[in-house]
Amino acid sequence: MKKISFTVLLAFIALSLAAQIKISAPTLVNPENEDDNQMPNVLLDWDAVSGIGVITYEVQLDEDSSFPSPASFTTEFTSSEMENLFFGHEYNWRVRATDDNGTGDWSEVFKFTVFNEVILNKPNDGSDGLMPDALLKWKNKVGSISITGVDNFIYQVSFDDAFTDVYIESTVLAEDFVGESIIAVNCVELFFDTTYYWRVKAVHSLDESDWSEVRSFSTLSAPELVDPSDGATDQMLDAVISWEEITGAFEYKYQLCADPNFDPPCASVTVETYTATLQALMFGNTYYWRVNAMHTKDTSNWSGSRSFEVINTVLLSSPANGDTVDLFPVLEWEAQTGIEKYELQYGTSNSFDEPEIYYIDVPEASYKIIFSLEKEMEYFWRMRAIKDVDTTDWSATGNFYTPFPIGINDNLLQKENVRIYPNPSNGILKVELNPNEKSMIRISVMDLLGQKVFEEKASFEQGTQTEMIDLNFLENGLYILKLESGNKVYNEKIILDK
Repeated sequence: MKKISFTVLLAFIALSLAAQIKISAPTLVNPENEDDNQMPNVLLDWDAVSGIGVITYEVQLDEDSSFPSPASFTTEFTSSEMENLFFGHEYNWRVRATDDNGTGDWSEVFKFTVFNEVILNKPNDGSDGLMPDALLKWKNKVGSISITGVDNFIYQVSFDDAFTDVYIESTVLAEDFVGESIIAVNCVELFFDTTYYWRVKAVHSLDESDWSEVRSFSTLSAPELVDPSDGATDQMLDAVISWEEITGAFEYKYQLCADPNFDPPCASVTVETYTATLQALMFGNTYYWRVNAMHTKDTSNWSGSRSFEVINTVLLSSPANGDTVDLFPVLEWEAQTGIEKYELQYGTSNSFDEPEIYYIDVPEASYKIIFSLEKEMEYFWRMRAIKDVDTTDWSATGNFYTPFPIGINDNLLQKENVRIYPNPSNGILKVELNPNEKSMIRISVMDLLGQKVFEEKASFEQGTQTEMIDLNFLENGLYILKLESGNKVYNEKIILDK
């Protein structure tokens, strides 16, 4: 009986002691004391404490550190999210715990400040040349903390820095940018060549932040031309002009004129793209062009002007002048666009008396001669391009040679059959050959850089014959004399010493 009484007594003493232990004051964690730039829905966080039974926490929040009229919250959790705190205000907060034994002491008091200004990102202050749909960006963070607890952002774009003449005022939903570090919005139909001022603020249902800093930017004045470059030559009849795209513009107008001052008559054409293929150009003419941009509220200034010249010839490619070709050679030239056809003439006369004439449709840029040419002959060829009744000038005249038949005069250009004298020469050089029959020889002179400085064709009758060459127009020095007959070649160094 004594043992039972003693056990009951010990239990009673233990319960009495437990009832006398007060639950500890919580330790505050976040935000830390005197933290600034907190969100209107800041999460207050503290460490858990141990106690008897169910533990609850009372949170008090007040702008006065003595808590005369606090907002109070009770929770079983170790954190509590605030709502719609005022921007730029300083708040004090504390927490105490309650368990089955009663309520403990208040924690120490921490204070924090709610952010009050949105931070602008781009464009930089004073930026110029922006598009009429300029992209405005601001940070969805304050420091390293993402902005939360706001409903909207309001931005203004004004003609003046006092914002007495606001051109755009619009609202952006904060929920559309959750998780984004930057908020970006496009303006609509800004005027060209105009300076604007802009700012942003954050809003929730009970308060608005201060406006951000004010920044300025200016829109571009006119499009920037791209191609062709100013003064470009050899442009095609269907030349393509282009300029940099202006986002926020819906149409462009280009002017094309033969007068540098754009005095009429000029072609004025509106397009929706930032490139245009020109029409009705004339060979050899010089044209001037410029562009402006438009949207429904404004038209830009004219761009700077550029000029270009339309090609007025055909550029021959192959064979190179002086080449030896077969009797059915392929003639090649640089292709042109915007034309209808080419006219080709070739023959043995460089004045093109009674030439062979052919018309080649585009896009062909070569022609194979289908009727055999004469052997051992020099031929001349030229071309021009045609569009309607307009034609280019004739190209530069090209020349080429046809070969000797294989087996004839094989020994003609062997060393024992060739005599070049006097060497050194006082400017007059003699070439002596002894062909078995009438032969056509191409005589050329190259400098030490391999550049051809002299060329002529000479006809040698059967038997010993001498051709005199006048090189007095050349400077003194070392040269290479080259003799060609079909696929046979003879080279010899010569010295001019006049």
